[in-house]
Amino acid sequence: MTDNIESLVLEHLRAIRADMASMKDDVREIKSRVNTLEAGQATIIQQIGHLAGMAAEQPCGTGFCNPVPSVSAMPGSIAKR
Repeated sequence: MTDNIESLVLEHLRAIRADMASMKDDVREIKSRVNTLEAGQATIIQQIGHLAGMAAEQPCGTGFCNPVPSVSAMPGSIAKR
């Protein structure tokens, strides 16, 4: 009887280990994807800053005299929420 219980416990432990290994792989993939998203977001923020700087340097005769809105004032900005 104890052999059956030990076998059952070992079987459950193996299943738990297999599930944990699968979750580790999933977490690694999620971390990699989040890193990619963060890098993309940083690039976009840099580009917005560069464009805002370029717009601020334009002389008023070019039609770009309006002040550049802050990022929080842009449509869809999460800063408003």
